[in-house]
Amino acid sequence: MLEKLKEKITIYTKVNVTVAFKENPFAVAVLTPKMKRAHSLKTSEEIIFVDSTSSCDAENHTITFMLTPCSAGAVPVGIFITKGQTEESYKQG
Repeated sequence: MLEKLKEKITIYTKVNVTVAFKENPFAVAVLTPKMKRAHSLKTSEEIIFVDSTSSCDAENHTITFMLTPCSAGAVPVGIFITKGQTEESYKQG
């Protein structure tokens, strides 16, 4: 997975997507242009909630969306992919 991610980072950067990762413990953070724009919402300074889905693949990765409320519902302000749902994994992400 890391090899493929390293290949794709250049492509993501060209379309203004920020991707950062650590290998141990494994964690990936993703910010798209819409997520970056959502950071300017007043609610993003005050309210953030998370929604995690675990066991997404054979390696048991967890995908966590960080969201903020808005007039249209909720918008993501960031995505984390971690190896499980431990406190250390979330700190790394």
